[in-house]
This record gives sequence, C-alpha cells and structure tokens, in this order.
Amino acid sequence: MAQIKANKTDLTAAEADLESIKQELAAYYTKRDELERENQEIKVKRQEVNQKLSDDQASLLELTRLISDLERQIDLAKLESSQAASSRLENEERLAGLREKSQQLTADISSKEAHLADLVVQLTENQEAMSQLEAELADFSDDPDQLIEKSAGSLRQAHARRSGLVQRLDLARKSSGE
Repeated sequence: MAQIKANKTDLTAAEADLESIKQELAAYYTKRDELERENQEIKVKRQEVNQKLSDDQASLLELTRLISDLERQIDLAKLESSQAASSRLENEERLAGLREKSQQLTADISSKEAHLADLVVQLTENQEAMSQLEAELADFSDDPDQLIEKSAGSLRQAHARRSGLVQRLDLARKSSGE
C-alpha cells in the first residue's frame, strides 16, 4: 500500500503537473494566437508602409522631374533675358549712332540751306547787276554827241534831285523854327 500511496501521490503530482502543463499550453496557444494577430497586423501595416513608401517614391520622382523641368525653364528664361538685354543694348547703341548721324545730317542740311540762301541772294544781286549792265549797254551808243547829251541829262537830273533835297531841307528848318 505504500506503493499505491506513493503511486497515488505520484499520480496526483503528475495530474497537477499535467494540469499545470495544460494551463501553460493554453497560455502558450493564447499567447501564440495573440502574437500571430500582432504579426498579421504588423504585416498589414508593413504593406501599408511599403505602399506609402512606393507612392512617396513615385511622388518624389515626379517632383524631381518637375524641379528639373523648372530649372531648365529658368535657364532658358535667363538665356532669353540675357539675349534680349544684349539685343536691347545693341539696338540702343545703333539708335544712338543713328540719332548722332541724324543730328549731323540735320546740321549739314542747315549749313547747306544757309549756303544755298547766300547763293540765291548772290544770284539775285548778280541778276540785278546784270540787268543794270544790260540797260546801260542798251543805252550806250557809239555816237559821241548822244553820249555827251545823255551824260549832261544825267548830270541835270542829279542836280535837280540835289536842289530838291536842299529846298526840302531849308523848308524843314524853317518850319522847325531855326
């Protein structure tokens, strides 16, 4: 009987150990199920993060492409601006040269017009002198008597003019009270 008691004690201890193992096994399965759920949640979150990372990489590539395009556009705008500035400077220099040439030509025209006016005055004076010389030549005669008579007539006219001036001067003096 001692052996039965010892076996009973061993059986009780084995049953207690078995119960303890069942509880540990149940706790193990519970913990395992919990860990598997957490693992699944982590896998889902990992897939979400990977998807977001993929989306972010695509966005980053698109953003990089846009930045590159903008940099090219900025470079092109700078180039066009510098070419426009260079062209504007060339045009301004050309315009300044044309204005200077225009001023020179205007001054030349004014000078030529003044010279032309002087020539017109000289021409008019020369034509008048020529007309007078032609009139004198027409009046000139080869006959000496006629020449003396004309000279005497001219002297008489000159004397009459002087006499008339002297008479008017005398009248003017008398009327002014001298």
